[in-house]
Amino acid sequence: GSWARYNTMIAQGADTNNDWSGDGTNINVRQAFAEMGNLPAFKDTAFENAVFWAGKRFDRKNFDIHFFDSDIIFMSGTGAGFYDAQLSDNWKASLNLYGRDLSKSKSYILNSNNYFGSWQVMVNLIKAKANDDANTGMATSGSHALLAYHGSSFYGMADGFSKTGILAGKGLGTLLKRPGAAGNLLEDASGMRFFTYGVTALSDNWDVSPALFVESSSDRFNAGDSYTWASLNIRLINAINKNFEIQYESTLQSMDLDSNI
Repeated sequence: GSWARYNTMIAQGADTNNDWSGDGTNINVRQAFAEMGNLPAFKDTAFENAVFWAGKRFDRKNFDIHFFDSDIIFMSGTGAGFYDAQLSDNWKASLNLYGRDLSKSKSYILNSNNYFGSWQVMVNLIKAKANDDANTGMATSGSHALLAYHGSSFYGMADGFSKTGILAGKGLGTLLKRPGAAGNLLEDASGMRFFTYGVTALSDNWDVSPALFVESSSDRFNAGDSYTWASLNIRLINAINKNFEIQYESTLQSMDLDSNI
């Protein structure tokens, strides 16, 4: 009953629209990892249904707001860990260590991701080697947290689903959707992000999908900088038949960006 799986993802970047693109192509291995589960050694323990992995990968718990084509959280890197240890009847836990090699520092992200029923609590601790004298003031550590509710209804008012949450970061954790993916953040950098979105039916042939994304951060790359933005999106979906639908979408966005350069 035990199993093992090996995964590879290759990405190609090309500067030409021609189908023969070898001279202008860049190939990158985005993922290359192994994972295994149902291990007999862990039968009748919290790890009976856990999945163990090692290699280079995207975290399996990543998720996004599809309407904005933007990630809520996107963990990735080279490392190892496990997913979905059943620590109690209502608690599933994952623990992973990721490494990333940035321009002047190597970052290590310890990722603890926990689900308590519909609630998700994620904590990331980030550490990087000390920056050299030319980078005085750059962060060498950081923290990042996510609290989210994955609803099985449309905000408790109708059938459908909804997801709502808040993220907060400090130092190297201030890059809120990709913690640990930037090494040039300041020690005093901080930020918060709020999101909510869902889908429900208005009638037999119409669905509605509202989404709200808000973020504010400061002291990220230059002392005194500030970045604040908010986006509100409404999507209406009209099902013409079982194979075809038309989507109508409108977005309102406000941005106040000051790099303080």
